[in-house]
Amino acid sequence: MPVDLTPIPPIPAGLKEAALRGVVIPFIGAGASRLAGCPGWADFADGALRQLVAKGKFTYSQLDQIKHLSPRVKLSIAKTLADDTKTSIDFEALLHPESRAKNADGQRLYKSLFRLGNVFVTTNYDRWLDERIPEPAASVAPAESPSAPSSATLMRSIYNVNEFLPFVLTQDNAVVHLHGSVVAPRSMILTTRDYIARYANDHRAADASLENRALTFLEHLFGHYTVLFIG
Repeated sequence: MPVDLTPIPPIPAGLKEAALRGVVIPFIGAGASRLAGCPGWADFADGALRQLVAKGKFTYSQLDQIKHLSPRVKLSIAKTLADDTKTSIDFEALLHPESRAKNADGQRLYKSLFRLGNVFVTTNYDRWLDERIPEPAASVAPAESPSAPSSATLMRSIYNVNEFLPFVLTQDNAVVHLHGSVVAPRSMILTTRDYIARYANDHRAADASLENRALTFLEHLFGHYTVLFIG
């Protein structure tokens, strides 16, 4: 039996109520970044390895031999090889192959997302949430001479796990990058080992130095806010 999908589904009453109370936190996933021109996992992993090929640290023959591996394994190989050879991978170029200012789809999407609130949580590495896209300034000029947009607002980008503190959810213009940011490549959670370390379940250890702040932060987020997953 065919399923009738409405272009704009009805908004749940609970979400409307949470929005009125100011406790909605948009959680932005990879689907949003893909629409804004960022690569998928496969292209991201292959792109990192191709950069190493271009720098003479890997070969096309080796790349072909591992083409069947998952993107996560390929990223592990790329990260290990880059560290061992003291070679940098330009993740910025991979995530933003074109200027964000020239990406009409990305501008439209994230301008809409910024209307949802002042605080965001994301698992994405890219910069799309790091700068609030300005709206055109109000003007009485004729339509054929639109006003220039007002200056952009820099968001407080939080990617260091030690700064994953509940109070940041009460701040204005903040974005929490749960898996790190391209601004600081060393913060990016790329490998299986990285994920295990980030989400180890011993965050209630008696020793405060062993606290897993990522899990403490998420526990507070889901316990006190309504989380709206997008992408």
